[in-house]
Amino acid sequence: MLKLTRRGWNNVLIFATLFMILLFNMSDKIMQGDEVKTFSLGEYAQIQAIDFGQVKLQRIGRGWRATPALNNEYNFFSLISTWQQMRGELMPGATLVEPYVVSVLLAGEDAPRVFQLLPQGEQSLLQYQSEVFIIAVSIDQLIPQELL
Repeated sequence: MLKLTRRGWNNVLIFATLFMILLFNMSDKIMQGDEVKTFSLGEYAQIQAIDFGQVKLQRIGRGWRATPALNNEYNFFSLISTWQQMRGELMPGATLVEPYVVSVLLAGEDAPRVFQLLPQGEQSLLQYQSEVFIIAVSIDQLIPQELL
């Protein structure tokens, strides 16, 4: 049997723990394999603010406020719901020319996420962190009509 000092056993436990962490991280990557990369804000993401450039939407309690105010009564809840539920698949090799830039601040994050959007028929292209995704949502569901 190994005779180790208390310090020696502590080192064995530390290295065993590090090895297990590394093993779990590597097994996750191996299990995912060649899956198609997808995009979503997250199932439980809570949007705090959306900045469209000219107009900024902010969560005020359970409601929303546009600064400056939009001309008509706009359904902010539908817009926010669309942002939270949108999903997209990676579209390698696509580039966006003159996109709409939208910043979305999520609860618990210090900095907003910056997205670039471009209409693609009934769908839209979304660029986030230098990757382009195709989403099955038209751009007028993501940006108020007055800003297009």
